[in-house]
Amino acid sequence: MMRFLILFIVVLLSGQLAAQQTNDLTVLSTNYQPYNYQNNKREPDGHATKMVQALLTEIRRSSSLAVSDIEFLPWARTYHLAETTPDTLIFSIARTPEREAKFNWIGKLLPMPVYLYKNAGRNDVVFDKLQRNEVWAVAGVNNGAPTNCIEEMGYRVVHKSANYEVQFKMLDKGRVDLMVFDSISFAQEVKRLGYSNQQFAPFLYLPQCSYDLYVALNKDSNSSVVEAVQTAWQTLSDEGALEPFRAAFEETYQPFH
Repeated sequence: MMRFLILFIVVLLSGQLAAQQTNDLTVLSTNYQPYNYQNNKREPDGHATKMVQALLTEIRRSSSLAVSDIEFLPWARTYHLAETTPDTLIFSIARTPEREAKFNWIGKLLPMPVYLYKNAGRNDVVFDKLQRNEVWAVAGVNNGAPTNCIEEMGYRVVHKSANYEVQFKMLDKGRVDLMVFDSISFAQEVKRLGYSNQQFAPFLYLPQCSYDLYVALNKDSNSSVVEAVQTAWQTLSDEGALEPFRAAFEETYQPFH
């Protein structure tokens, strides 16, 4: 009986290993509306996702790479796997100076205008350029580029999480003074979580933390994989195939600065 159990485990693990080795390129993302997310049907959706889907279609057409489906994971895990696992594609990821040498940057997707937001009823939370940044308690996404940026500016980030519902609740209840978020996703989350637009207000626009979002590859990826992905992106760029996606995004959200 034990021998059969061991054999079963070996076969199971072998099958899992074979499945992991099937793909030449693994594609990871996270739920971050309206850029990239899974819709109610558990299908990949979002403005950036459509651009990456066009890229994956071109990779399959122009190369022999076996490409995985897009897998959506929490941001911290998505980032960790993309940073440490060769032949892994990640989107959307902010291109920051700190991350520059950690990835192969394939191409620019969409802009991400970043703000600090406050509870609109907090009259005590007022911007004063003479006030020290560390007086404010801030919530942000763990290992998110805007969060890292405001920490470098001296803001005191007391809560880090990829759970947006928790962050909004803390801001609404006064448990934090501010929350760092991009303006486009912020509006989506306000609506999704059932708040009104009047409950929150911009505190400060942060141009130094407003990065462009990219699609990128693990730095140690196989050279043939890097070449196939770069070639496919260049083909789409040369054909102007990505511009309609950018135009639709700008028309829909008209990012303000």
